[in-house]
Amino acid sequence: MEESSMKDGTTPKISKHGKACVNCAKAKVKCVEKNGVGACERCHRLNKNCQPITRIERRKPVKKTTAAKTAELERKLDGLVSLLTAATQGQSTPSSTASDRAVSPAPQDIAQGFSYQTGSDFGNIPMRGLGAIDVSPLSSIPIHFTPPGPAIGPPHRDPSGHHSSTQIPTESSPISLTPPELELSPTEEENILYHFRTNSIKYLPFIFIPPNTNIHDFKKENPFWWLAIVMTTAKRTSTRITLGTHIRQVLSHRLIGMGERNLDLLWGLLTYIAWSQCHFHQRPVWSSLIQLAMGLVYDLGLNKAPPKETPTFLLNFDARGCPKSALRPAGSYQEKRALLCLYSLSSSFSLYFQKIDTLRWTPYADASAKILSKNPEFARDTLMVQIVRLQLIQERVKDAPWLDTAGDGNAAFKAPALFYLKALKSQMETFKQQIPDEVCENDTFLLYLYNTELTIHEVALSKEAIVDLPDSQRLESLCICFQAVKSWFDLYFSLPCKDHISFIFPIYMHISHCMVALYRLSVFEDPQWDVHLVRQQLDLSHVLGKIVKTWENVKSEAGLDVGATGTDDVDLYTSNAKRIALLKKWWDAKVVAETSRNASSEKFQSVGGNGSDNANGDGNLSAEPIPQAQGLEFSNFSMDMGSEIWDDGWWQDAFGTCVSQGDHMSAPPPTHF
Repeated sequence: MEESSMKDGTTPKISKHGKACVNCAKAKVKCVEKNGVGACERCHRLNKNCQPITRIERRKPVKKTTAAKTAELERKLDGLVSLLTAATQGQSTPSSTASDRAVSPAPQDIAQGFSYQTGSDFGNIPMRGLGAIDVSPLSSIPIHFTPPGPAIGPPHRDPSGHHSSTQIPTESSPISLTPPELELSPTEEENILYHFRTNSIKYLPFIFIPPNTNIHDFKKENPFWWLAIVMTTAKRTSTRITLGTHIRQVLSHRLIGMGERNLDLLWGLLTYIAWSQCHFHQRPVWSSLIQLAMGLVYDLGLNKAPPKETPTFLLNFDARGCPKSALRPAGSYQEKRALLCLYSLSSSFSLYFQKIDTLRWTPYADASAKILSKNPEFARDTLMVQIVRLQLIQERVKDAPWLDTAGDGNAAFKAPALFYLKALKSQMETFKQQIPDEVCENDTFLLYLYNTELTIHEVALSKEAIVDLPDSQRLESLCICFQAVKSWFDLYFSLPCKDHISFIFPIYMHISHCMVALYRLSVFEDPQWDVHLVRQQLDLSHVLGKIVKTWENVKSEAGLDVGATGTDDVDLYTSNAKRIALLKKWWDAKVVAETSRNASSEKFQSVGGNGSDNANGDGNLSAEPIPQAQGLEFSNFSMDMGSEIWDDGWWQDAFGTCVSQGDHMSAPPPTHF
C-alpha cells in the first residue's frame, strides 16, 4: 500500500489519533487516508464503506467545593434516616405484626405453633439480594424471618454495666420472644425476676443479676435469656413443656438459621441446660446443647485472652469487607462468669454421662477464676470459684486407671491406683485448708464438697484387678464414702421441699450418685466391712422412703399445677416419686429374701450340729428352696405396677447413666442400678 502511494507521487496521510474510520478502529489497525477516493486505503482495498467515527467531546470534571460535598453528605444521611424511620414504623404497625405471626393448625400443636413479635429500636435496612429469595418453604417455622444484618445501635452491655467484648455483628434482638398466649403482666414479670434472683440462682451462683435491674431493660437486652428464666420459674407443668419446645425453636432459628452470637443466647442456653428438669417430657439432648454452648464461647472468644497485637492483612476485615476494631476490650466479669458456668456444667455432664468432653481449662480460664476470687463483684463470686476448684479435682479422677473415661486403653501403663488416690487426697486436704469462711457453711458448696469426696473414694467399692488397694486404705476410703453419703443426705433432707424447683440438674445427678453409692455400701462384701452396721446407721429403705415423701410434697409446698386437671400437668416430682417407691419395694423384697436365707442357713447349721442326718432325716429343710437375693429381679413384681412407668427419657438419663464403676446394682433394667 505504501509502495503504490509512492509510485503515484503522493505521500500517504495517516489519520490522527481518534479520527480513524469505524472499520479500522474495530480492526485496531492504522487508518491511512487515500487522496481523491474519499476512503482510507484499507477500506478502498477491501471495498468497504469507510465511515468516520462520531466523536463526542469529553467534558472535564468540575471540582466540587467543600460546601457541595457537605450538602451531598447531608442528603445521604437524611435518606438513611428516612429509611430507618419507615422500617421502624412498618414493623410497629398491627398489620405487619399480624402478618408475621404463624397460626397453629390445631390446638394440640400449640407448643409448635408459637411465634413472637419482632420489635426493636432500629429496623434492618432491606437488602436487594435477599429480597428475591423465595422463603415459602420456611413458612412452617413459627418465627418471623428477618434478613441478617449488622446490629444498628449502641454496643451490647451486660447487666453488670460492662461492655461485651464480642465484635461479631448480630441482628437487633426483638423485645419479646414470649409466645402471645403466655404473655405476663408487669407484676408477674417483676415477681418472676425477683424469685429467680433470690431463690433459683443460689444453686447456680455463676449468674449475677443486680438487685436494681429494671425488668423492661433486662427483657430488652436479654430477650432469649428472659424466655429461659420464665420457663424455669413457671408453676404449671404444661407451661414449662410449651416454653421448652418454643425455646428450642427460637434457639435453632437464631443460632443456626440466623448465625447470631451474643451473651443473651449464651446465658439463655446455660439457663436452659442447668434447669433441664423443667422440660423433662422431651428427650434430653444435653450433649448437643452443651456443644452449642461451647461453640458460642469459641465464637465470642470468651475462652482466651484478647490479642495483644492488631490483626494484619485480610484478618482485619469481616465477611462484608468492613474493617474490624483494632483490639477488643478485656472480658467483663459477666463473660468470665459465663465461661466458668459452662465449664462447671460440662464437667458435671461429662463425669456422669461420659458422652462428652469437658470444656478445656485454659490459662485464661484460670486467670479469670483468680480475678473473680481476689476481686469479687458480689458475694457469690467466691462461692462460684470454689465450686469450680472442686470440679477441677473431680476432672483429675477421670484420668485415674479405675475410671479411664478416655478409653485409650493405657490403664496398664498408668501409675498404681494407690498413687492416684493419695494424690487426690492430698489435693482435697489442701483445698479444705483454703476454703474461705464465707463459703464453708453454704449449702450449695457443701453439696458439691460431699459429692467430690464420694467421687474420689468410691474406688474402694471396686473389685477390679487394676484397683489393688491395701486393706487399710480400702477401709479408710469406704468409711469416707459412707460419711460423705450420710452427710450429703442429711443436708439434702434439711433443705425446704419448695427449693426442689430451684435445684439445677447437677444436684439431681448427686441424688442418683449417692443412692447408688449407698446401695453398694450396703451390699459390699469384704471381711473388714460390716454391711449390717451400714444398714443400721443409714438404711437404704429409710432413705428411699424419705425421698419419696419429699418429692410427693414438692407439688404442694412449691404451689405447682394448682387446680390443674390436664394430662400434661403431671409434674416431674410426683411421677419420679412413684419410680423411687418401686425401687424401695424392690430393696425391701431383697432384704426380706436375704434375711430368710440367712435364717434358713442358721437353722440348717443348728440341725447339722446336733448330728441329725439331713439327707435321710426330716428332709424338709434341705428340700425347702432358699431365695437368692442377688438373683431377685424387678420383673418378679413389676407386672402389677406396669413396666411403662420406666419408659421415660429424663429418668433414664438422670438415674440410669450414673457413675457406678465395678459392681452394678441388681435392679430394674431401665435404670441400670
